[in-house]
Amino acid sequence: MRRIEGFIDVDRMLKKGELKKIKDYKDFSFVPNNMSVFIDSNNEIYFFKRLTVGNPYSELLAEELLKDLNLPHAEYDLAKYNNEKGVITKNFRKKDKEYISGEEILTDYLKDLGFNLEEISLGRFNNLETIWNALEYRYRDNPNKGKIVEKLMNQLVNLFVFDIIIENFDRYYGNYQIEEGKDDINLAPIFDNETIGSEYQTISLKVDGSSFTSNWSNELKKFLDYSDSKSRDIILENLKIISGDNIDNALYRIERKTGYPVPDGTVVEYIREFLNQKERLEKILGDTKGDRYER
Repeated sequence: MRRIEGFIDVDRMLKKGELKKIKDYKDFSFVPNNMSVFIDSNNEIYFFKRLTVGNPYSELLAEELLKDLNLPHAEYDLAKYNNEKGVITKNFRKKDKEYISGEEILTDYLKDLGFNLEEISLGRFNNLETIWNALEYRYRDNPNKGKIVEKLMNQLVNLFVFDIIIENFDRYYGNYQIEEGKDDINLAPIFDNETIGSEYQTISLKVDGSSFTSNWSNELKKFLDYSDSKSRDIILENLKIISGDNIDNALYRIERKTGYPVPDGTVVEYIREFLNQKERLEKILGDTKGDRYER
């Protein structure tokens, strides 16, 4: 496929008949306004996202860091469509599985509790504590409820920690899904990470419902207070993914994928911000070690 400075030329693929745009596709009613849907000759679905915030390299960098942590992820590439730069991703949804968004899970649970969803903001319930209760409600009739909910919560905690490490503030209830199969239930591949390395200090996915808005440092401290020492050690170990060497290596892997150098300014910006974040996190983890974990 032809690229322009590393970006896949979607317009050219449309002209050559390699892709066809889908205007009204019933299975993807969830697609937001900044995304376009395409299908290729093999009936594979692709989404182009015109970025409203962040850098187009952010999705690719997040994917590489998710690989380093062995976490499930969507696959992204740079793309250009209608003279706008963005990213393109292949549909990860499998035909034999059902996908349920965090919004659906929370909505079903809150409706059962009697909440009028037209009068509340769902964002206040987008926290690990409420999600846990919502999952208990969703799988209440499943004989394996305990194991299912425990596994899903462990996966969601991994996602929560990942977002804090990479400073991703936009994990709202529509930006994660559960993948339900006949024999297994898991967190779906992680997607929509364009706000990594963000200057925003707020975080969408919180620990509990004690505050409507909060910053990531407060949520991390709260999480550590609720957890045992193993959680702190795991986070500390995971910080290696935002070391200077690893970010540099991840950007090199992106260059091999796109066949084009990542702009120098982008490289410097990512490395500088993630080194600062690593230092901030190490300080918090060091400060919380004393009183709680050495008793």
